[in-house]
Amino acid sequence: TGQSYLDDIPIHKKNVSNLIADERAILDAIFEIWAGMDVYTKQSNYDEAQKIFTASINKTQNLLVDKRLAWFKNVVLSLAYRQRAFMQQIRGLFESAIDDFKQGLHYSRFIHFDHEEATLRNDLGLAQMQAGKFQSAYENMSDGLQLRYKLAIGHRIALSHSSLAQY
Repeated sequence: TGQSYLDDIPIHKKNVSNLIADERAILDAIFEIWAGMDVYTKQSNYDEAQKIFTASINKTQNLLVDKRLAWFKNVVLSLAYRQRAFMQQIRGLFESAIDDFKQGLHYSRFIHFDHEEATLRNDLGLAQMQAGKFQSAYENMSDGLQLRYKLAIGHRIALSHSSLAQY
């Protein structure tokens, strides 16, 4: 998704100039995450992408926002942690990836977005499996699959089945 939006970032940045500071800060964090996704998917520069995600996390966590914007802040944090966890998982840093997937899961619960939680549980389970934490891996992948059934998304249900098959 980030890749498809990357070309639109300059246009979006022009359109947000009239927003208040905390609204702009949240949107800038999303733009940074999209840019970070481009850095690792097109350029395969994992170090740079991880720096981008870490900076986005730090900036967003320290951002004081109005109560009405807290949901958006949590969306940004969930996505940034998931993307950084993915970078760590690719590099074989499974314990760090597990920690970040858990942080992403923490923030996804605030936004009540079951699709994101199902994805995070699946990804967390895969990282746990790679780290040899098989019971936790099974529980997270299974919980993710149950959320997928609840949401009835066919191709995503297949992804969860595939993860459990790998297990």
